[in-house]
Amino acid sequence: MHRIDSVGATVDNNFKATPAPATRVSPEWLTAVQEELANVVELFGIEGLNKGDNAQVHRAIYTVMTNAIAAEVDARNAAIDYSVALEAAARNDAIAAGDAAEATARNTAIGTAVSAEATARDTAIDTAVSAEATARDTAIGIAVGTEATARADGDTATLTSANTYTDGKFGMIDSNSGFQIGPMVIKTGNAIEGYNAFASSFPNACLFVGTQLINDIGSGDESDEFVRVTAKDVDGFTITITGDHSTYAGYYLAIGY
Repeated sequence: MHRIDSVGATVDNNFKATPAPATRVSPEWLTAVQEELANVVELFGIEGLNKGDNAQVHRAIYTVMTNAIAAEVDARNAAIDYSVALEAAARNDAIAAGDAAEATARNTAIGTAVSAEATARDTAIDTAVSAEATARDTAIGIAVGTEATARADGDTATLTSANTYTDGKFGMIDSNSGFQIGPMVIKTGNAIEGYNAFASSFPNACLFVGTQLINDIGSGDESDEFVRVTAKDVDGFTITITGDHSTYAGYYLAIGY
């Protein structure tokens, strides 16, 4: 992966519309974005790349998250079963002795079992949470970040509607909504020329808005047409189009917290 470095890029490798020349998207940069997304599907998914399926990145991320949660549940159940088995064995031994040692053995067994259960549970939870965090940072952080950049700069990759997590920390839902990863909120929806209001406001700030054209805005010579987001805040953003054009319709992707 690399930041844009083609004609018109800023000195710190960012996109710009003005002053001229505007940043040109190079084949090398688009190939890098493509490969980043393809690697997510091939490394974390359960299927090969499919030209007609635009939900593969999402399913790969969902698979990683599902596996991490399943590991946490399995580890917790194993720890509980082990601790309960220890307690039952110790109790049966104490009862079988039939004398004063029973009370001592019972107390020792219960104390040991409870301590073992607590230790095993803590270890299992820490391991599962660590695995989930690693999977989230590796798969979601890379895939969503590169897919958002690709959409903002004209790639055909799209975020599609699919499954959501019931705890609300991560998921994807339909137009004019979005999903949340920890404190980061990503919103998607339809966009038109002029002011566009978010379906719901960002809690603190909107950091980025990118757009993708779906209907031709051309009316004659298209060389002077530029689509720009000229203003944004927690409630919405404004699209300004310069040059000779008629109408504009597209999608937007906004990132904030």
